[in-house]
Amino acid sequence: MNKKFILGVVVAGIFLIGIIFTVFLFNSSTEPAVEPGNDYTTVPAVTESVPKGKIYLSLRTLGTNRVDLFAYDFEKKSIDPVLSTEPEKIRHTGVFNAEGSRFAYFELSEYKEVYDFGTSGEDNEIPWNLKVRDFSKKKATTVFDVIYTLNTPRSPTWSPDGTKIAFSWWLTQSDMDEKFRDLNNWRISWLELNDKSQYKNTISPYFIGTSPFWSPDGSSIIFQKADGIYQKSVDTLEEQLVLPHPTGSSTNLFSKIGLSPDKSLFAWTFVDFIEHNAASLVLYRVDSWSPFSARAAIRLEATNPGYRYYWPVFSPDNKYVTVQRIIRDADNKAVSSSLWVYDVETGEKQEIIDLMAYDPDALFISDWRW
Repeated sequence: MNKKFILGVVVAGIFLIGIIFTVFLFNSSTEPAVEPGNDYTTVPAVTESVPKGKIYLSLRTLGTNRVDLFAYDFEKKSIDPVLSTEPEKIRHTGVFNAEGSRFAYFELSEYKEVYDFGTSGEDNEIPWNLKVRDFSKKKATTVFDVIYTLNTPRSPTWSPDGTKIAFSWWLTQSDMDEKFRDLNNWRISWLELNDKSQYKNTISPYFIGTSPFWSPDGSSIIFQKADGIYQKSVDTLEEQLVLPHPTGSSTNLFSKIGLSPDKSLFAWTFVDFIEHNAASLVLYRVDSWSPFSARAAIRLEATNPGYRYYWPVFSPDNKYVTVQRIIRDADNKAVSSSLWVYDVETGEKQEIIDLMAYDPDALFISDWRW
């Protein structure tokens, strides 16, 4: 064999090995350092975490009585209609079940033969349907007919197994401004979905409170009363105060709570009327559900008088919480209404979209889904 040919092959091989070795050294020098003491097998890629998915809102356009369900899309950065009904029919917050296939909400009823919660005799009784819409079939089913005074049924929430829906409602319409804000005038019930027929569903005894949320196993509900957060057993109906109001002042309807999808985080918005009418948004970490206990982790907002934070809802990955922020002037007129998102680890916040085209007092954040 030609000696010159063999020598050329050897030189080429050495040259190729040198290139491979150089590339290996370059890649090794640019890899992120592995933290000492951790048994990592791979180094995760560094990516910027940003909110994504869709935030669902019930909105009423200014100058109308129509409330429809919309979705803010992070990718498109726009609000689009999702569910529309006849004018003046749909009302207040709704929420998806755990799988995201069914949506529970309230709608004005066309029937007068409805369940009476013991409020007969009040003026302006208005019947309501609690409806469930199956988005895969584009069909809504009435699961229960209820009767209320005024337009106040709200906050339906699904049990983890999808067999029950809890909701809150207002007991009376007298002295509206004062009594509407008083949580002692609000009631909670839950509906047990035993059958597709609404007449075979059963309703629980009602009790004082608002903003119900289910425990991870569905055995209890946490909710608000005037002096703080309570927990009620579904089986025994016994209840106990588990988280007193952090300022010692009375909680009212300005106060809202939210629970993360994995039930590990708890957001509480409230107004401290003793301390200069200042609003706060506080994030808690849940330590236990038997009984419920939580500790304040980060105060996301503690702002000037006139600021309000409503309807905290967590992202599906539990990394963010969104709220409606309203700023009111000295005459209690809303001068700003917008959607904000907070990083639950860092507290960093960003304004997502201005909502002043919609009635700020008829705006509800319903859900956050991918």
